[in-house]
Amino acid sequence: MPKKTGTTLPELEQLLWQPGNRWKNRGHMLSVFLFGGLFQTNFNSTRNAVIYGMYMSNWIEISPDRPHKQITIEEIAETIDKYIPDIAYYNAIYKLFGTSGNTFKDKYARFLKLPKDPTIGDVIIAMDKWTDDKWQILHPIKQKDIAALKGMHHKKLKLQIRETPKLQEFLKISKLAYSDIRGFPPYLVHDYFEEIGEPEKYEELVENLKK
Repeated sequence: MPKKTGTTLPELEQLLWQPGNRWKNRGHMLSVFLFGGLFQTNFNSTRNAVIYGMYMSNWIEISPDRPHKQITIEEIAETIDKYIPDIAYYNAIYKLFGTSGNTFKDKYARFLKLPKDPTIGDVIIAMDKWTDDKWQILHPIKQKDIAALKGMHHKKLKLQIRETPKLQEFLKISKLAYSDIRGFPPYLVHDYFEEIGEPEKYEELVENLKK
């Protein structure tokens, strides 16, 4: 059963240091997980970084016959819940998704479909629905940040993005009108730039939001 008390740091260290783990030593392991080593650019994506950490801790197997790209989000979530069976508090979830509790409940909860007592795995699955395929951005993306890109403006964005099937699906599930949206889930913005044949603009947006 998931526990509400939360895994302590010593418990997490023990979980990561599984028999058969591939870490060079405890210092290597802790530097990766505690000091952000996983999230360096050489991993190409946060998702790859998570899989790397799970592999190094001997939580999963990766081989030429089963490369990391074949590992599903459901397997990632189930594995994390197996080793870290914690319940995620909603205040932490609101902070993770960069929104207030009221905004989350009114505009995003119907789409994300998190249970009353979500596990970390539940949150991982929600993140995967919410963000781009590299998990680069979690906070809602404001219209003004998209419109500020070269060649973009509010009118162009409004005319084009509201016609994309994924936005229409999101609005239907969330029971919202386009005018209700102040911040787009990142996956919608990523999809929009793919739809108009300018995927490089999403990467430009990611870099702008990091500044």
